[in-house]
Amino acid sequence: VNTTLQLLRSVNLFGSLFKSNAWINHPDKNALSPILIELDLIFSNKKASAEKLRQLVAMASRNFTIANGKQQDIEEFLSLMLRVVELELIALGLSTAIVEQFRSRDKIVKKFVGDHGPGVCPNCQHVPPEQYDNFSILRLPMPKRGLSQSNKCVSKLISNHYSEEIQPEMKCPTCCQHLINCPRTGKCQPMSYTEQRVMIKSPDILIVQLLRYDANKKLVAKVYAEDYLILPNGDKYKLVSMADHIGSKLSNGHYVLQLRNGDCWSTCDDTQHYLSVEPFSGNNYLFVYKKLETKSNVCLLYTSPSPRDLSTSRMPSSA
Repeated sequence: VNTTLQLLRSVNLFGSLFKSNAWINHPDKNALSPILIELDLIFSNKKASAEKLRQLVAMASRNFTIANGKQQDIEEFLSLMLRVVELELIALGLSTAIVEQFRSRDKIVKKFVGDHGPGVCPNCQHVPPEQYDNFSILRLPMPKRGLSQSNKCVSKLISNHYSEEIQPEMKCPTCCQHLINCPRTGKCQPMSYTEQRVMIKSPDILIVQLLRYDANKKLVAKVYAEDYLILPNGDKYKLVSMADHIGSKLSNGHYVLQLRNGDCWSTCDDTQHYLSVEPFSGNNYLFVYKKLETKSNVCLLYTSPSPRDLSTSRMPSSA
């Protein structure tokens, strides 16, 4: 919980809300927003409890496992807390803009492979329908066979994530209408296809999660996070903090925050803060970026080849 709070402090998420007259003078905030009340106390450095915050989020989300005293995934807790904060803002009739800062939207484009036209089904001449994915955290898989030297950076993993990939097979959704007992022959014959993500809305606060845990095994390759990151649409971001998970499994271990202070880094370990000699390690789990500028709201595709082409404020102690 402490590392989640330090992460949110690093992007100054609640600063404008808790200083606004709409919040300060709201007559129903004590009754309708217990989590925001607790966060206000925490970020005002008043008497507060990280354990109480955990309990409040558990009750509001009805996910009681996060309050069982065991180690929780910081990504899961952060996502749940942002969701219940959004619900409290809606209940108060206040803007949800602070939560919207994390929101992204991808379009998923699929095309059939073959000589029968640009991505169309050879039978009906239709292209597969586009799909959309809304998310608040960009989850990037770690290559199971390790990282080559050229791939050991966040920008390359993002480039790979948005590059076109050939997929094994898919049936044409227009030609095949079978819900069960599909013959998988004729017009229902599965075909190879390509899939590519296109980011059509980028967030103001970008959180990148490295999927380091595979079958409960940690992949400890070090991934370098560039100081400045450019997304496919040209939006530019600056790295402000990183959350580290120290441990072999998500169900155990400890979280700390690496906080950027100018050209230096400091480690925030609950209430202890000290200079970080080497912030980049195989424990880096979440990378937090803030947008610097916006060039376009519509994202262009990556130009990389497709497979076919070759601050140190104290946090409340956790009980």
